[in-house]
Amino acid sequence: MITLFRRIREKLIASGSVTKYLLYAVGEILLVVVGILIALQVNNWNEERQFRVDAESQLRSLRETLVDEQDLLLSVRNMQSFRYHGLQKVLVFAGLDTLKRPPRSSQVIYEESFIWDKPLPENYSREFVNTVWSWSNRYLRFSADQNIRDDLERKGILTYLGNEELTQSIRTYYSQAEFRFREDERIEYMNRWDALLLSMGYISINPESIPDPLELLRDDRELAALMRVIINGAHWRWSGTEVMLPLNQALIDQIDKELGI
Repeated sequence: MITLFRRIREKLIASGSVTKYLLYAVGEILLVVVGILIALQVNNWNEERQFRVDAESQLRSLRETLVDEQDLLLSVRNMQSFRYHGLQKVLVFAGLDTLKRPPRSSQVIYEESFIWDKPLPENYSREFVNTVWSWSNRYLRFSADQNIRDDLERKGILTYLGNEELTQSIRTYYSQAEFRFREDERIEYMNRWDALLLSMGYISINPESIPDPLELLRDDRELAALMRVIINGAHWRWSGTEVMLPLNQALIDQIDKELGI
């Protein structure tokens, strides 16, 4: 091609026609410009395709993370259900007032769990009290992995996708996760629970060493009050899973729609 253009240019120069040569020169410049534009367009297409591939890869990674987080949320809900009902039951066995929730607050549904895989006992059971007590200051913690979300924001992928519904769902999911499951002042009360038991010579994870846990609650009003605070925390985290699970599934569904799954 270059040889052909050189021959044409040489012939025009030899002919002495300035007009024809100028027309040729203009045409040659236009061809170069068109070639550059085509190359730029191809490059843009390649970059667009690569960006789309990266965006889909990030969304798939987010989806996998959400599926794992859904399993964790189900486990958290199961555990907090047991802790809430179990600790309330211990107060009942001790003849003490349970935590009274406002009428409009969500009612925690009891679920059998890996901790206690049978119905709540109607009558006093030391085995049950020991199991509940040992989980008074232990629980699964949920924390949404924000790394992929941050990458989506930082790389401009959400803006690129232009899916406002998906973008809003992602932001709502992570803001709710931070609000519902951040470690807060309840941790202070749980630490006080452990410290108070330790001052008596006991530790919460070893209730077998306590001669009579119910008598201990009856004799120490602060200990009983701290148990109610712990019950309230279990209720808060249980209700958090009830909020997060629908948000989690809705976000997975929206990602599937965006990916065409």
